[in-house]
Amino acid sequence: MSQTMPPPPPPPPAPASTTKRGVEPWVYWLIGALAVALIVTVVLMVTGGGEKEAATTVTTTSLASTTTAAATTTLGPGEALGEVFLEPAGTLGPDSYTDRVHEGPVVSTTAPVTTTSTTVDTTTTLAGVAVTSRFGGEPGLYGGTGDQARCDKDAILSYLQQNPDKAAAWVRAQNNDPTLAWDDGRADLTVADLPDYFAELTPVTLIYDTRVTNHGFRDGLPTARQSVLQAGTAVLIDIYGVPRARCACGNPLIPPIATPRPPTWVGPPWPDFDPTIVIVVVPAPTIITQVVIVDLGTGSVIIRPVGTTGAEDTIARTGDVQVTLIWNNDSDMDLHVVDPEGVEIYFANSTSPSGGELDVDKIPSAGDAGPHVENVYWPPDGAPPGTYTAFVNHFDSYTGSSGSYTLEIRVGGVLVHQESGSIAEDADSPPVEFLVETG
Repeated sequence: MSQTMPPPPPPPPAPASTTKRGVEPWVYWLIGALAVALIVTVVLMVTGGGEKEAATTVTTTSLASTTTAAATTTLGPGEALGEVFLEPAGTLGPDSYTDRVHEGPVVSTTAPVTTTSTTVDTTTTLAGVAVTSRFGGEPGLYGGTGDQARCDKDAILSYLQQNPDKAAAWVRAQNNDPTLAWDDGRADLTVADLPDYFAELTPVTLIYDTRVTNHGFRDGLPTARQSVLQAGTAVLIDIYGVPRARCACGNPLIPPIATPRPPTWVGPPWPDFDPTIVIVVVPAPTIITQVVIVDLGTGSVIIRPVGTTGAEDTIARTGDVQVTLIWNNDSDMDLHVVDPEGVEIYFANSTSPSGGELDVDKIPSAGDAGPHVENVYWPPDGAPPGTYTAFVNHFDSYTGSSGSYTLEIRVGGVLVHQESGSIAEDADSPPVEFLVETG
Protein backbone atom coordinates (compact mmCIF):
# COMPACT_ATOMS: atom_id res chain seq x y z
CA MET A 1 0.00 0.00 0.00
CA SER A 2 1.47 3.28 -1.06
CA GLN A 3 2.11 6.04 1.38
CA THR A 4 1.96 9.77 0.71
CA MET A 5 5.12 11.69 1.68
CA PRO A 6 4.57 14.79 3.77
CA PRO A 7 5.27 18.10 2.00
CA PRO A 8 8.79 19.55 2.45
CA PRO A 9 9.17 22.18 5.14
CA PRO A 10 9.06 25.78 3.98
CA PRO A 11 12.50 27.40 3.28
CA PRO A 12 13.96 29.45 6.09
CA PRO A 13 13.33 33.16 5.86
CA ALA A 14 15.94 35.13 3.93
CA PRO A 15 18.34 37.17 6.08
CA ALA A 16 17.58 40.80 6.42
CA SER A 17 19.06 42.87 3.59
CA THR A 18 22.18 44.85 4.41
CA THR A 19 21.67 47.11 1.40
CA LYS A 20 19.42 50.07 0.97
CA ARG A 21 16.03 49.37 -0.52
CA GLY A 22 16.07 49.27 -4.33
CA VAL A 23 19.88 48.97 -4.76
CA GLU A 24 21.06 45.64 -6.08
CA PRO A 25 24.48 44.18 -5.13
CA TRP A 26 25.76 44.35 -8.73
CA VAL A 27 25.53 48.13 -8.51
CA TYR A 28 28.19 48.11 -5.81
CA TRP A 29 30.37 45.84 -7.87
CA LEU A 30 30.14 48.33 -10.75
CA ILE A 31 30.98 51.25 -8.46
CA GLY A 32 34.03 49.40 -7.18
CA ALA A 33 35.22 48.67 -10.71
CA LEU A 34 34.83 52.30 -11.69
CA ALA A 35 36.82 53.37 -8.62
CA VAL A 36 39.67 51.05 -9.58
CA ALA A 37 39.62 52.40 -13.14
CA LEU A 38 39.75 55.97 -11.82
CA ILE A 39 42.75 55.17 -9.62
CA VAL A 40 44.56 53.60 -12.61
CA THR A 41 43.77 56.66 -14.70
CA VAL A 42 45.19 59.01 -12.06
CA VAL A 43 48.33 56.89 -11.79
CA LEU A 44 48.79 56.96 -15.56
CA MET A 45 48.35 60.72 -15.59
CA VAL A 46 51.00 61.20 -12.93
CA THR A 47 53.52 58.78 -14.46
CA GLY A 48 52.85 59.74 -18.07
CA GLY A 49 51.22 56.44 -19.01
CA GLY A 50 52.42 54.10 -21.71
CA GLU A 51 55.58 54.74 -23.68
CA LYS A 52 57.22 58.15 -23.29
CA GLU A 53 57.98 60.13 -26.41
CA ALA A 54 61.11 61.67 -24.87
CA ALA A 55 63.95 59.99 -23.04
CA THR A 56 64.09 62.53 -20.22
CA THR A 57 62.08 61.86 -17.08
CA VAL A 58 61.61 63.63 -13.77
CA THR A 59 61.29 61.70 -10.52
CA THR A 60 58.18 62.70 -8.57
CA THR A 61 56.46 61.33 -5.50
CA SER A 62 53.34 63.42 -5.27
CA LEU A 63 50.97 65.39 -7.43
CA ALA A 64 50.66 67.95 -4.67
CA SER A 65 53.35 70.30 -3.49
CA THR A 66 53.73 68.47 -0.17
CA THR A 67 57.33 67.33 0.17
CA THR A 68 58.68 64.00 1.38
CA ALA A 69 62.16 62.86 2.25
CA ALA A 70 62.39 60.84 -0.98
CA ALA A 71 61.11 63.54 -3.30
CA THR A 72 63.50 65.09 -5.79
CA THR A 73 61.09 67.55 -7.33
CA THR A 74 57.41 68.41 -7.31
CA LEU A 75 55.05 68.85 -10.17
CA GLY A 76 54.33 72.42 -11.05
CA PRO A 77 50.89 73.76 -11.88
CA GLY A 78 49.15 71.71 -14.56
CA GLU A 79 52.10 69.34 -15.03
CA ALA A 80 49.93 66.21 -14.98
CA LEU A 81 47.32 67.72 -17.29
CA GLY A 82 49.47 68.29 -20.35
CA GLU A 83 49.65 72.04 -19.82
CA VAL A 84 52.56 73.95 -21.35
CA PHE A 85 53.10 77.46 -20.04
CA LEU A 86 53.92 80.32 -22.39
CA GLU A 87 56.59 82.47 -20.73
CA PRO A 88 57.35 85.87 -22.28
CA ALA A 89 60.90 87.21 -22.27
CA GLY A 90 61.85 89.36 -19.29
CA THR A 91 59.24 87.90 -16.92
CA LEU A 92 59.76 85.96 -13.69
CA GLY A 93 57.00 83.35 -13.97
CA PRO A 94 55.45 81.42 -11.04
CA ASP A 95 57.60 80.27 -8.10
CA SER A 96 60.65 82.06 -9.46
CA TYR A 97 64.00 81.51 -7.79
CA THR A 98 64.84 85.21 -7.55
CA ASP A 99 62.57 88.12 -6.76
CA ARG A 100 64.00 90.44 -9.38
CA VAL A 101 64.83 90.16 -13.06
CA HIS A 102 68.50 89.47 -13.82
CA GLU A 103 68.05 90.19 -17.52
CA GLY A 104 68.64 93.27 -19.63
CA PRO A 105 65.96 94.70 -21.92
CA VAL A 106 64.55 92.41 -24.57
CA VAL A 107 66.34 92.94 -27.86
CA SER A 108 65.05 92.51 -31.38
CA THR A 109 65.25 89.07 -32.92
CA THR A 110 64.29 90.28 -36.38
CA ALA A 111 67.79 91.11 -37.64
CA PRO A 112 68.80 89.02 -40.67
CA VAL A 113 70.38 85.74 -39.62
CA THR A 114 73.83 85.58 -41.20
CA THR A 115 74.62 81.97 -40.37
CA THR A 116 72.54 78.88 -40.80
CA SER A 117 72.60 75.31 -39.60
CA THR A 118 75.34 73.05 -40.92
CA THR A 119 73.24 69.99 -40.11
CA VAL A 120 69.80 68.82 -41.15
CA ASP A 121 66.99 69.56 -38.73
CA THR A 122 65.44 66.53 -37.07
CA THR A 123 62.21 66.18 -35.15
CA THR A 124 61.37 65.27 -31.59
CA THR A 125 57.91 63.92 -30.79
CA LEU A 126 56.29 65.26 -27.64
CA ALA A 127 52.85 63.80 -26.86
CA GLY A 128 52.26 63.07 -30.52
CA VAL A 129 53.33 66.54 -31.65
CA ALA A 130 56.39 66.75 -33.91
CA VAL A 131 58.78 69.51 -32.81
CA THR A 132 61.90 70.60 -34.70
CA SER A 133 65.11 69.60 -32.92
CA ARG A 134 68.30 71.61 -33.22
CA PHE A 135 71.73 70.62 -31.94
CA GLY A 136 73.06 72.96 -29.28
CA GLY A 137 76.26 73.70 -31.18
CA GLU A 138 74.68 74.76 -34.45
CA PRO A 139 75.82 78.16 -35.73
CA GLY A 140 73.02 80.70 -35.84
CA LEU A 141 70.84 78.89 -33.29
CA TYR A 142 71.33 81.67 -30.73
CA GLY A 143 71.72 85.43 -30.82
CA GLY A 144 73.51 88.06 -28.80
CA THR A 145 74.72 91.64 -28.72
CA GLY A 146 78.03 91.58 -26.87
CA ASP A 147 76.25 93.39 -24.02
CA GLN A 148 77.42 91.73 -20.80
CA ALA A 149 74.61 93.38 -18.82
CA ARG A 150 71.98 91.36 -20.74
CA CYS A 151 72.58 88.32 -18.54
CA ASP A 152 74.47 88.59 -15.25
CA LYS A 153 75.45 85.00 -14.53
CA ASP A 154 77.66 86.06 -11.62
CA ALA A 155 74.63 87.62 -9.91
CA ILE A 156 72.64 84.39 -10.32
CA LEU A 157 75.49 82.31 -8.89
CA SER A 158 75.92 84.71 -5.98
CA TYR A 159 72.20 84.56 -5.21
CA LEU A 160 72.25 80.77 -5.10
CA GLN A 161 75.28 80.77 -2.85
CA GLN A 162 73.49 83.12 -0.45
CA ASN A 163 70.39 80.88 -0.44
CA PRO A 164 71.55 77.31 0.22
CA ASP A 165 68.04 75.83 0.07
CA LYS A 166 67.52 77.23 -3.41
CA ALA A 167 71.01 76.16 -4.48
CA ALA A 168 70.24 72.59 -3.41
CA ALA A 169 66.95 72.66 -5.32
CA TRP A 170 68.67 74.15 -8.39
CA VAL A 171 71.21 71.32 -8.43
CA ARG A 172 68.48 68.75 -7.85
CA ALA A 173 66.58 69.97 -10.91
CA GLN A 174 69.67 69.68 -13.11
CA ASN A 175 70.42 66.17 -11.88
CA ASN A 176 66.92 65.07 -12.96
CA ASP A 177 68.22 65.35 -16.54
CA PRO A 178 70.00 62.13 -17.57
CA THR A 179 71.68 63.99 -20.44
CA LEU A 180 73.49 66.31 -18.03
CA ALA A 181 77.23 65.88 -18.47
CA TRP A 182 79.93 68.17 -17.18
CA ASP A 183 83.44 67.95 -15.75
CA ASP A 184 84.58 65.38 -18.35
CA GLY A 185 81.23 63.67 -18.49
CA ARG A 186 80.42 63.34 -14.79
CA ALA A 187 76.65 63.55 -14.46
CA ASP A 188 76.24 64.35 -10.78
CA LEU A 189 76.26 68.02 -9.84
CA THR A 190 76.60 69.25 -6.26
CA VAL A 191 76.17 72.63 -4.63
CA ALA A 192 79.94 72.79 -4.15
CA ASP A 193 80.35 72.39 -7.92
CA LEU A 194 78.25 75.45 -8.79
CA PRO A 195 81.16 77.93 -9.25
CA ASP A 196 82.90 75.56 -11.67
CA TYR A 197 79.65 74.74 -13.44
CA PHE A 198 78.67 78.37 -13.88
CA ALA A 199 82.16 79.07 -15.25
CA GLU A 200 81.25 76.76 -18.15
CA LEU A 201 77.90 78.44 -18.90
CA THR A 202 77.58 80.96 -21.72
CA PRO A 203 74.93 83.70 -22.00
CA VAL A 204 72.99 83.84 -25.27
CA THR A 205 69.60 85.00 -26.49
CA LEU A 206 66.98 82.67 -27.94
CA ILE A 207 66.20 83.39 -31.58
CA TYR A 208 63.36 80.85 -31.67
CA ASP A 209 60.49 80.11 -29.29
CA THR A 210 61.98 77.17 -27.40
CA ARG A 211 60.37 74.31 -25.47
CA VAL A 212 62.02 73.46 -22.13
CA THR A 213 61.31 72.03 -18.70
CA ASN A 214 61.38 75.10 -16.48
CA HIS A 215 61.59 74.91 -12.68
CA GLY A 216 60.31 77.21 -10.00
CA PHE A 217 60.99 76.84 -6.29
CA ARG A 218 58.42 75.89 -3.66
CA ASP A 219 58.58 74.18 -0.27
CA GLY A 220 62.29 73.52 -0.64
CA LEU A 221 61.98 71.65 -3.94
CA PRO A 222 62.13 72.53 -7.65
CA THR A 223 58.64 72.67 -9.20
CA ALA A 224 58.80 71.34 -12.75
CA ARG A 225 56.62 72.78 -15.47
CA GLN A 226 56.68 72.43 -19.23
CA SER A 227 57.24 75.82 -20.84
CA VAL A 228 57.85 77.63 -24.08
CA LEU A 229 60.34 80.47 -23.68
CA GLN A 230 59.74 83.36 -26.05
CA ALA A 231 62.35 84.30 -28.63
CA GLY A 232 64.36 87.12 -27.11
CA THR A 233 64.73 85.37 -23.75
CA ALA A 234 68.25 85.42 -22.34
CA VAL A 235 69.50 82.01 -21.15
CA LEU A 236 72.71 80.34 -20.03
CA ILE A 237 73.77 77.34 -22.14
CA ASP A 238 76.17 74.56 -21.20
CA ILE A 239 79.17 73.14 -23.09
CA TYR A 240 76.77 71.09 -25.24
CA GLY A 241 74.72 74.14 -26.18
CA VAL A 242 71.68 73.20 -24.05
CA PRO A 243 69.78 75.91 -22.09
CA ARG A 244 70.42 75.45 -18.35
CA ALA A 245 69.11 78.62 -16.71
CA ARG A 246 66.84 81.57 -17.39
CA CYS A 247 68.71 84.81 -16.91
CA ALA A 248 65.59 86.70 -15.83
CA CYS A 249 64.95 84.69 -12.67
CA GLY A 250 67.74 82.14 -12.35
CA ASN A 251 65.36 79.21 -12.83
CA PRO A 252 67.08 75.93 -13.73
CA LEU A 253 66.21 74.53 -17.16
CA ILE A 254 66.47 71.02 -18.60
CA PRO A 255 65.23 69.59 -21.92
CA PRO A 256 61.46 69.18 -22.30
CA ILE A 257 59.54 66.16 -21.05
CA ALA A 258 56.66 64.64 -23.00
CA THR A 259 53.28 65.52 -21.51
CA PRO A 260 50.73 62.70 -21.15
CA ARG A 261 48.52 64.30 -23.77
CA PRO A 262 48.85 66.90 -26.56
CA PRO A 263 49.80 70.25 -25.06
CA THR A 264 47.32 72.79 -23.81
CA TRP A 265 48.89 76.24 -24.06
CA VAL A 266 48.51 78.20 -20.84
CA GLY A 267 48.86 81.97 -20.72
CA PRO A 268 48.35 84.68 -23.33
CA PRO A 269 50.41 84.04 -26.47
CA TRP A 270 52.72 86.74 -27.78
CA PRO A 271 51.76 88.23 -31.16
CA ASP A 272 53.98 85.98 -33.31
CA PHE A 273 53.62 82.76 -31.28
CA ASP A 274 53.19 79.77 -33.61
CA PRO A 275 53.17 76.23 -32.13
CA THR A 276 54.42 74.82 -35.45
CA ILE A 277 57.78 76.62 -35.25
CA VAL A 278 58.63 75.97 -31.60
CA ILE A 279 61.99 74.18 -31.36
CA VAL A 280 63.70 71.78 -28.95
CA VAL A 281 67.45 72.02 -28.33
CA VAL A 282 69.26 68.69 -27.98
CA PRO A 283 72.89 68.30 -26.80
CA ALA A 284 75.60 68.73 -29.44
CA PRO A 285 77.33 65.43 -30.28
CA THR A 286 80.59 66.74 -28.82
CA ILE A 287 81.65 69.50 -26.45
CA ILE A 288 81.63 72.90 -28.15
CA THR A 289 84.47 75.36 -27.58
CA GLN A 290 82.80 78.46 -28.97
CA VAL A 291 79.29 79.59 -29.85
CA VAL A 292 78.64 81.11 -33.26
CA ILE A 293 75.79 83.53 -32.62
CA VAL A 294 73.97 86.24 -34.53
CA ASP A 295 74.35 89.88 -33.55
CA LEU A 296 70.71 90.83 -33.10
CA GLY A 297 71.40 94.46 -33.85
CA THR A 298 73.39 94.11 -37.07
CA GLY A 299 72.92 90.51 -38.23
CA SER A 300 76.68 89.92 -38.25
CA VAL A 301 78.46 86.85 -36.88
CA ILE A 302 79.73 86.78 -33.29
CA ILE A 303 82.14 84.06 -32.15
CA ARG A 304 81.88 83.71 -28.38
CA PRO A 305 84.23 81.35 -26.49
CA VAL A 306 82.31 78.99 -24.21
CA GLY A 307 82.09 80.27 -20.65
CA THR A 308 82.69 83.92 -21.56
CA THR A 309 80.13 86.71 -21.36
CA GLY A 310 80.97 88.97 -24.29
CA ALA A 311 84.29 90.60 -23.45
CA GLU A 312 86.18 88.04 -25.53
CA ASP A 313 83.83 88.03 -28.53
CA THR A 314 85.20 88.05 -32.06
CA ILE A 315 82.93 89.77 -34.56
CA ALA A 316 83.05 88.73 -38.19
CA ARG A 317 82.59 92.05 -39.92
CA THR A 318 80.10 92.73 -42.66
CA GLY A 319 80.18 95.10 -45.62
CA ASP A 320 79.61 95.27 -49.36
CA VAL A 321 80.91 91.71 -49.69
CA GLN A 322 81.05 89.06 -46.97
CA VAL A 323 82.14 85.45 -47.49
CA THR A 324 81.85 83.16 -44.47
CA LEU A 325 83.07 79.59 -43.98
CA ILE A 326 81.61 77.50 -41.12
CA TRP A 327 82.58 73.96 -40.15
CA ASN A 328 81.97 71.57 -37.25
CA ASN A 329 85.03 69.29 -37.12
CA ASP A 330 88.67 69.52 -36.12
CA SER A 331 90.00 69.71 -39.70
CA ASP A 332 91.93 72.79 -40.79
CA MET A 333 89.66 74.38 -43.40
CA ASP A 334 90.75 77.52 -45.24
CA LEU A 335 88.65 80.13 -46.99
CA HIS A 336 89.98 81.60 -50.26
CA VAL A 337 88.47 84.59 -52.06
CA VAL A 338 89.85 86.08 -55.30
CA ASP A 339 88.87 89.69 -56.04
CA PRO A 340 88.23 91.18 -59.51
CA GLU A 341 91.87 92.27 -59.72
CA GLY A 342 93.06 88.67 -59.32
CA VAL A 343 94.37 89.05 -55.76
CA GLU A 344 93.72 85.97 -53.64
CA ILE A 345 92.89 86.50 -49.97
CA TYR A 346 93.59 83.57 -47.64
CA PHE A 347 95.69 82.74 -44.54
CA ALA A 348 99.01 83.57 -46.23
CA ASN A 349 97.70 86.83 -47.72
CA SER A 350 95.07 88.27 -45.41
CA THR A 351 94.47 91.60 -47.20
CA SER A 352 94.24 92.95 -50.72
CA PRO A 353 94.82 96.42 -52.26
CA SER A 354 91.11 96.45 -53.13
CA GLY A 355 90.22 96.60 -49.41
CA GLY A 356 89.37 92.96 -48.75
CA GLU A 357 90.44 91.35 -45.48
CA LEU A 358 90.48 87.94 -43.85
CA ASP A 359 89.37 89.19 -40.44
CA VAL A 360 88.63 85.81 -38.81
CA ASP A 361 91.04 82.89 -39.27
CA LYS A 362 90.91 79.59 -37.42
CA ILE A 363 93.21 76.57 -37.03
CA PRO A 364 91.52 73.97 -34.81
CA SER A 365 93.49 71.75 -32.47
CA ALA A 366 92.99 67.98 -32.44
CA GLY A 367 89.59 67.08 -31.04
CA ASP A 368 88.25 70.65 -31.22
CA ALA A 369 85.02 70.11 -33.10
CA GLY A 370 84.08 73.77 -33.12
CA PRO A 371 82.01 75.27 -34.52
CA HIS A 372 84.67 77.23 -36.41
CA VAL A 373 84.46 80.29 -38.65
CA GLU A 374 86.59 82.06 -41.22
CA ASN A 375 85.41 85.32 -42.76
CA VAL A 376 86.51 87.61 -45.62
CA TYR A 377 84.83 90.96 -46.10
CA TRP A 378 85.03 94.28 -47.95
CA PRO A 379 83.84 97.32 -45.95
CA PRO A 380 80.74 99.30 -46.96
CA ASP A 381 81.25 101.18 -50.23
CA GLY A 382 84.66 99.54 -50.51
CA ALA A 383 84.24 96.48 -52.74
CA PRO A 384 85.31 97.04 -56.36
CA PRO A 385 82.84 95.98 -59.08
CA GLY A 386 83.51 92.83 -61.02
CA THR A 387 83.59 89.06 -60.65
CA TYR A 388 84.77 87.43 -57.41
CA THR A 389 85.62 83.77 -56.84
CA ALA A 390 85.35 81.89 -53.53
CA PHE A 391 86.30 78.33 -52.60
CA VAL A 392 87.28 76.21 -49.58
CA ASN A 393 90.50 74.25 -49.19
CA HIS A 394 90.70 71.29 -46.80
CA PHE A 395 94.26 72.03 -45.76
CA ASP A 396 94.80 69.36 -43.12
CA SER A 397 92.95 66.64 -41.23
CA TYR A 398 93.93 64.93 -38.00
CA THR A 399 92.15 61.77 -39.10
CA GLY A 400 92.72 61.89 -42.85
CA SER A 401 88.96 61.86 -43.46
CA SER A 402 86.79 64.24 -45.43
CA GLY A 403 85.46 67.37 -43.79
CA SER A 404 82.03 68.95 -44.13
CA TYR A 405 81.52 72.71 -44.40
CA THR A 406 79.04 75.47 -45.15
CA LEU A 407 79.91 78.44 -47.38
CA GLU A 408 77.80 81.61 -47.42
CA ILE A 409 78.21 84.65 -49.68
CA ARG A 410 76.51 87.99 -49.13
CA VAL A 411 76.55 91.04 -51.36
CA GLY A 412 75.11 94.23 -49.89
CA GLY A 413 73.88 92.22 -46.92
CA VAL A 414 71.84 89.87 -49.12
CA LEU A 415 72.57 86.14 -49.16
CA VAL A 416 73.38 85.37 -52.82
CA HIS A 417 74.86 81.90 -52.38
CA GLN A 418 74.86 79.16 -49.80
CA GLU A 419 76.19 75.64 -50.08
CA SER A 420 77.10 72.73 -47.82
CA GLY A 421 79.41 69.95 -48.83
CA SER A 422 82.29 67.68 -47.92
CA ILE A 423 85.82 67.69 -49.33
CA ALA A 424 88.75 65.34 -48.92
CA GLU A 425 92.02 66.36 -47.34
CA ASP A 426 94.25 68.46 -49.67
CA ALA A 427 91.28 69.11 -51.96
CA ASP A 428 89.32 72.24 -52.93
CA SER A 429 85.60 72.75 -53.10
CA PRO A 430 84.14 73.74 -56.49
CA PRO A 431 84.79 77.47 -57.08
CA VAL A 432 81.86 79.85 -56.80
CA GLU A 433 81.81 83.01 -58.92
CA PHE A 434 79.64 85.98 -58.02
CA LEU A 435 79.23 89.45 -59.46
CA VAL A 436 79.40 92.80 -57.71
CA GLU A 437 78.00 95.44 -60.06
CA THR A 438 78.88 98.69 -58.26
CA GLY A 439 81.67 99.66 -55.92
